[in-house]
Amino acid sequence: MKAGGATPTLTQATVTTPTKPALPATKAVAAKTAAPGHASVGIAATLPTQQHSATLPTHGVSAPARAFDATIAQKALPSTFTSDVTFDQSFAADTSAGKTCFVNKAEVPINLDTPPVRFNAEFKLDQKISISGFTASLESVGDPFTTRADFKVSDLSFTTVRKADLSAECLGLDRNFTITLKNISGHLTFGPPTAAKGLNFRYQDTVVSIGSITISNDGKLLKEFINKTISDVLAAPSNKLALEAALASAFGAAGPGLAQLLTSVFKVQLPVASGEKIKAVDYQKTARNPRCAASPCALYSFKK
Repeated sequence: MKAGGATPTLTQATVTTPTKPALPATKAVAAKTAAPGHASVGIAATLPTQQHSATLPTHGVSAPARAFDATIAQKALPSTFTSDVTFDQSFAADTSAGKTCFVNKAEVPINLDTPPVRFNAEFKLDQKISISGFTASLESVGDPFTTRADFKVSDLSFTTVRKADLSAECLGLDRNFTITLKNISGHLTFGPPTAAKGLNFRYQDTVVSIGSITISNDGKLLKEFINKTISDVLAAPSNKLALEAALASAFGAAGPGLAQLLTSVFKVQLPVASGEKIKAVDYQKTARNPRCAASPCALYSFKK
């Protein structure tokens, strides 16, 4: 898969990749990565200048302790971003067990119990995608209170690069197809700052789930049969997982950029003074602490 190349449109602005790991709150951050053979999706955002008081109420907690919760994490996430994406995906299936049709050696045979099928096609996705609904939450997974960003994706359509090879019931049913992926959702996870690992968030992974797959083709003959046959092929666990993995690789390009945004907001809103390091973290798994009234949070203590 190849990068679409267009600059993502964000609700927060356009950016360039920082040259230093410590990112001031008023500077821009961008990331663009992709696994070999997969699409590259860029994400860019500019943090607005934020005014926050360095004096926080103690609520019975020692002054150096500062709370980080999902509400703060949410401030770092863009509401939406869009980008042009282009990549290819191939699919193949053959349940004929090497048998051929008696009257047409090029096609698979008829079997009334379990009709065999041969399908081989290359599809191309070339469109603008829209990822929206980023929602932050803190989870006690991995490092305590790993930050998770859930999102939803607009429908995506793949079209055949050339007519797909489709054989069934002694018929050659080569056709052009369009695959539409619907109800796509996913999440990115980030390791939180810890005393051992420092002030930065760490992008960990992206998971994508495809809700449903629909098929259309350019032929009238046996249209319903053809579409159901191909739907079954694409919905097979291995093919569905391959599609989800490819999309996760593409959308995961946003991960490093979002990790830097989370880090920036973390430092600004807690706030972290120059030269300070995390001394300890008290993970509050309930909202009983006055500083964690809205959601569970982590209380960070710092020292220079």
